[in-house]
Amino acid sequence: MVKLRLSTERWSLVSALIRWGSDSRHSHVEYEREDGWTLGARFSLWGKFARKLNWPKRWLKLDGVQWRPPKASRKQVDVLYLSFPGIEQAAEWEEKNRLGAPYDLLGIIGIVTARGWAESNDAFCSEVKQEGAIAVGLSHGRGFQNCAPQAMKPRDIEISLVVTKLGE
Repeated sequence: MVKLRLSTERWSLVSALIRWGSDSRHSHVEYEREDGWTLGARFSLWGKFARKLNWPKRWLKLDGVQWRPPKASRKQVDVLYLSFPGIEQAAEWEEKNRLGAPYDLLGIIGIVTARGWAESNDAFCSEVKQEGAIAVGLSHGRGFQNCAPQAMKPRDIEISLVVTKLGE
């Protein structure tokens, strides 16, 4: 079983900016399997350096859309679990189509500043969740909300009428 997991990191500047820009207590959304592994897009300064400087591949796994072990989520707080129709298929779509995509830091800055600066091949967490939701036909192809994936925020997913809250 896969769940949708919303959370934040208290002492992260990126998380703080996302919370401020989206007027939400959550700055991150990802899928979580029963064994605690998560699939989602996360920012890593080391991962960005690794991409630019051609460092070993193990450094690349810090940045962008990746499967991460449970220990990678230990700093996250305010966790909220959600579900929606087609969640398993949407997670499979993300793994098949977006795994390895770099994190879209410009897209996040665009959300915070209300500008459309998303990079076409890069990804941020709520953007890839909206893409997957649209791909599996959630809400007649509109996804969580009727907006472009690049404009989707974690808060938009949380308040969507198609999600079911599972608990905190």
